[in-house]
Amino acid sequence: MSAGNVTWCKDNNVEYMPVVFPGFSWHNLMMARRQNARAVSAQIKEYMENDVTMIYQAMFDEMDEGTAIFKITNNPPAGGVSRFLDLEGLPSDFYLKLLGDAAKELKRKTAQTGRKKTELQSEDGGVKPAPGGIF
Repeated sequence: MSAGNVTWCKDNNVEYMPVVFPGFSWHNLMMARRQNARAVSAQIKEYMENDVTMIYQAMFDEMDEGTAIFKITNNPPAGGVSRFLDLEGLPSDFYLKLLGDAAKELKRKTAQTGRKKTELQSEDGGVKPAPGGIF
């Protein structure tokens, strides 16, 4: 992420929604380990320090690529050629709680600064209300 992206979007009245993810795995190709949540925590911290108003968390249930954040076990079944990743010893709901805390902090920060997404541009050029929730 570049702070310049956030600045450019603010200067041009464009909403910026960065994506965070806990790591991923294509076991036979490459792997970006979760590092006991240090990877996603660093992403969230950087975006919040650059005053983003929303963050997209990828992906809640993507088991195939290892980016899922829903509750799973640290004792996955053993398979033949398949290898399941665990949460590196973290509690099963750790990522849900981490991202819930990040959402609360983001909402608090946007409320303090008055920066909150309130409108969306429709395809016909009109303005429509934004859906509920920031995170």
